[in-house]
Amino acid sequence: MSTDLDLDTRLQRSIRILKGWRWMSKISNRPAEALVLLTAEARALIALGVRYPARAHTIGKLIIAYEHVITELKGRLETDKIPG
Repeated sequence: MSTDLDLDTRLQRSIRILKGWRWMSKISNRPAEALVLLTAEARALIALGVRYPARAHTIGKLIIAYEHVITELKGRLETDKIPG
């Protein structure tokens, strides 16, 4: 039971990080920094999914949400590099 509670707390923390960075990525002038942080969190979630295969579906949905924000940031970095 304790590990389930710890896992739930960890997933809730990851959701808060995602929501915060989703918002911050829209106004941040340093998207590369956000990209590094989001990528690190996504990798940590992958490791968590391996440790807790019973919750892999829930963790996978969260990883996909991170991937969407990461892809959006990468696109922003690419368009920012193109001279306008």
